[in-house]
Amino acid sequence: MTATTSMHLSIAGSLPCAQCGTALKRPVWSEPVDARQVRHLWNCSDCGYVFETLVFFCTGEGPEMAPPLAA
Repeated sequence: MTATTSMHLSIAGSLPCAQCGTALKRPVWSEPVDARQVRHLWNCSDCGYVFETLVFFCTGEGPEMAPPLAA
């Protein structure tokens, strides 16, 4: 599995499958990485694709910058 950076916004509480675009309602599994990050595991029931997302939360301590994009 290769890592990619997605800039797609969720619409009405769903995330599109990274392979086929089917709207996924909730992750299969979630894990806190640290105080500012949560990792989600997704599994598409239409095409069977499995992928992870990493969510970054603001600390509320001033201006925040997005994490750097992978090259």
